[in-house]
Amino acid sequence: MRIECLLGTAHFYRGTTLPENEMVGVQFGCSVDDATGFKMSEEHSEYRWITAEEAKVLFTHPNFMGRLIARAESFRALLPLELRQSHWDGYFEF
Repeated sequence: MRIECLLGTAHFYRGTTLPENEMVGVQFGCSVDDATGFKMSEEHSEYRWITAEEAKVLFTHPNFMGRLIARAESFRALLPLELRQSHWDGYFEF
């Protein structure tokens, strides 16, 4: 897996609005060269490769997943290959 771009962030609370429940999520647009070598971690039970249109049907939360999928598709269409490749050296942090 390689990071193609940063899609966005999310700020939320798990439970009541207390500092110890505060969470920050980071969403990355990623790609893989060879999907056959994918290995799941123990915390997951299944995975599948689907298109953006299939994901919009499967993940129906319109304010989060729908917007995230649309943003990912826009980045994918608009980012030049040279810019995407600049993140492919294996290091996203500077």
